[in-house]
Amino acid sequence: MDQEQLMNAVNPLFSKCQNASSTGILDLNIAHNLLMTLPKEIGNLRALERLNISCNYLFELPDVVFKLPNLTYLYAQDNLITEIDIEQPIESDNLALVDLRYNTLKPEFLRKLMKIQTTFRLVLNDAEVNDNDYEDYDDQDDDDDDDGFIKN
Repeated sequence: MDQEQLMNAVNPLFSKCQNASSTGILDLNIAHNLLMTLPKEIGNLRALERLNISCNYLFELPDVVFKLPNLTYLYAQDNLITEIDIEQPIESDNLALVDLRYNTLKPEFLRKLMKIQTTFRLVLNDAEVNDNDYEDYDDQDDDDDDDGFIKN
């Protein structure tokens, strides 16, 4: 078994990222998949504009998401994220929204966040949500209305 076959056996998301990088996928929804980490291959999705990693078991926001040059919307709510690296450079000039609602953000990290300026909207609670932040985003899970998405 070669390395690629092994990676596909261990993490089927690896092969999906490999295939998606060649197709220029714009929207990737991997919410509700019990993920604890994201494969670094997501960084190969250079055209990706929307990434939904909500409702998983991520303890940290992987650095790879901020290396996506066309990322506009990052939905990372309802994970176990305690903080993000605010020193990490963001390579996307298009980033408009990072949704971190329903995470276990540390109070000292929240205090730091309140002091910094960002070029994107950072949503930390329901009071900060606007309908247009989720313009026509389809969760692809019509049976589950408790996912935190606002549907127009």
